[in-house]
Amino acid sequence: MFTTAVDKLLSQFFALSAEERSCILEVLVDSQPINNSDGVESFLSKRLDVSRSGRPACPHCSSLKVVKNGRHCGTQRFICRDCSKSFGWSSGSFFNHCKKEISQWFKYVQCFMDRLPLRECARRCGISLDTSFKWRHRLLDGLQKIHNSVKLTGVVEADEVYFSISYKGSRKFSAQPAGREPKKRGMRSTKRGLSDEKVCVPTAVNLEGKSTGVVCNLGKPTTANLKTALGCKILPGSTLVTDSLGGYPLLAESCKAKHVQIPSKKHKKGIFNIQLINYYHSALKAMTNIRFRGVATKYLNNYIVYNNFVTFAKESFMEKIKILKNEIFTIGVEERSFSVNISKRDPLPLLKDQYLL
Repeated sequence: MFTTAVDKLLSQFFALSAEERSCILEVLVDSQPINNSDGVESFLSKRLDVSRSGRPACPHCSSLKVVKNGRHCGTQRFICRDCSKSFGWSSGSFFNHCKKEISQWFKYVQCFMDRLPLRECARRCGISLDTSFKWRHRLLDGLQKIHNSVKLTGVVEADEVYFSISYKGSRKFSAQPAGREPKKRGMRSTKRGLSDEKVCVPTAVNLEGKSTGVVCNLGKPTTANLKTALGCKILPGSTLVTDSLGGYPLLAESCKAKHVQIPSKKHKKGIFNIQLINYYHSALKAMTNIRFRGVATKYLNNYIVYNNFVTFAKESFMEKIKILKNEIFTIGVEERSFSVNISKRDPLPLLKDQYLL
């Protein structure tokens, strides 16, 4: 019999495999409070490419000829001998322009993985609602970079899913090219069927837990739309399983993939079906329409990646946490991901033929 709760925990801990114990220890170390003055510096210095002197490469020209240039607000600054520009550890990194403690980011990652609402994330991490919103999309913008390299092979199921156009959060609806009166979430569209009031998202998944999807067009997709969204994602030699939409045979031909097309009003063809992609659509709809009560069209691509990573990917919870901390936190951040620019994105970029938001 265990004398204390600690004894019981220790017994369970040592019953785990070496890899599982290592993951738990890493999480415990990361969850410890970090000094705000050197938290980002100590975190990035262990993960970024540095010179032999322990100094980071210049984020402007990638030169290693850098020297120390004093401290600002307790953070070490550097200056590049080649381009003469100054920078800090966080310059050009994921934490660029971030003034919060890195320990708050670690807490936010846990909330992010639990798909908590923005207000609950803000309460648990001690940040404002606005900051919670911007942090979520900075993480999702980072995940987009990983998503762009995803390739599907083996048995690949593909289908399209539709969302009503949403201007959620827009304060100047009359200035938007909506062509309709404003409506509340959940109300029917003014046009029936697959009209130009619906956003088409071609999606594809394979049996290994990899998935892809992107906002593509309004209404029913053409062959060109399908090739734009999925053409570069499906590797040659794959088996593409689809419904009876006419554009898929040409998509399979362009990808050099074997095509299995399920006839209309049928659920399978031989051993092939599209039940996995249907489950994927159900999970995506549940996340966007139920859990988050609808998302704006301009952010829809980010929530597709959110679903791909948190809900559909087969990596364990601990492996996903490690990806966020070791890969997302160490990549560079683009200007569009800065807090002041996130809400300025075009409400409906499809009208400008921009397929990636």
